[in-house]
Amino acid sequence: MGAVDYDARYRIANLEPGEWRVRAALGGGGRQAEGRVRLPADAEEAVLDLDFGGGLTLSGRVLRGGAPFGGAVVGVNGTDVSARGDTTTDRGGAFRIEGLEPGNYELRVVDFGAGTDHREGLVLDGDREITVEISTAAIAGRVLDDADGRPLVAALVTLSLVSEGAAPSYFGGRGTSTDSRGQFRLAGVAAGEWRVRAEVEGYAAGEQTVSLAEEDLEEMEFRLSPTAGLVLEVGLAGGEPPPSVRLAVLNPAGAPILGGYYATGENGRVRLKTVAAGSFEVLVGAPGAETLRLPALVPGPTIAVLLQPGARLKVEVPELAAESVLARLQVADSTGRPFALPEWGGMVRSEWRMHAGTMTLEGLPAGSFVVSVTAPDGRSWSGPATLSSGSETVVRLE
Repeated sequence: MGAVDYDARYRIANLEPGEWRVRAALGGGGRQAEGRVRLPADAEEAVLDLDFGGGLTLSGRVLRGGAPFGGAVVGVNGTDVSARGDTTTDRGGAFRIEGLEPGNYELRVVDFGAGTDHREGLVLDGDREITVEISTAAIAGRVLDDADGRPLVAALVTLSLVSEGAAPSYFGGRGTSTDSRGQFRLAGVAAGEWRVRAEVEGYAAGEQTVSLAEEDLEEMEFRLSPTAGLVLEVGLAGGEPPPSVRLAVLNPAGAPILGGYYATGENGRVRLKTVAAGSFEVLVGAPGAETLRLPALVPGPTIAVLLQPGARLKVEVPELAAESVLARLQVADSTGRPFALPEWGGMVRSEWRMHAGTMTLEGLPAGSFVVSVTAPDGRSWSGPATLSSGSETVVRLE
């Protein structure tokens, strides 16, 4: 990270040789400029000028429950162009984002403390002023033991916003616990489709998907069953266990039901206490190591996992190098199954956005893969890739 002086000059020191993407942003208005530069191994520095240019402006006001929504983060991300920007609403709910390109965008209004993660699509073909209206309601209910119907005290109830065509986006700071009667209530929740999750130690977690409009939802009920959970012992090829791992548990349909980043115990041990009985697949990875997909049976024996150093895959599409578009990148194994990475909050990613015709993925296992890239206009490229543990492979698709 570097600061800009009064002569509009900047300097970022201590960079390793290689190709770098540099982005500059103006605070308060969302204007951004971006460029790429290659730093040769035998050069002390490289020069890259960044031009904010004019661009288009999106402005407007955010209302939540009919009142001005101040202090919320408003962001726009291009879905077919690489432009993006973000800012924070003022006390009157007003916002302004400049320097955008014509194209399709996803607009997102976020305030985790207020229980808001609102998303909507918009088309920007000129300067535009909009009003974003976010309705709110409450979600309430109770959590019970499935066997005898007794209330489960201190069960954690959390929300995740279900995004169309994507994994759920988990609300890390939005949740509550049940009281002595097993009851919970989450007030001021923005309208939308939500996945409500209830979990308590020693029981299989329960999830329900609800569509929330302007009316409160008062009668939710979760009946949880006891479980032994799922236990893994994860080690690295060097001999020591990793200090933390990233995990995702997938149901038979391939959807994630649990996951995130977990600290390991003795011998790299991780216990997922809320996995119900059944057959699953588990994605297991660690920093600097590969990510594996393994079968799991609950109840069942401890799963021993040995992770080799991860492979790096750099994908280049020269035809897209000069275009400001976001292409979709997928990597599939020899059976056609997409490579997937577990992420925060139980999310799993199997598709990536490629900017300016290049992208590097890390944490892949060794083996043979097929790399596919699709541009927004339907153009596509594909080719084989053979990866080795701990090494980088460059695939150039033409």
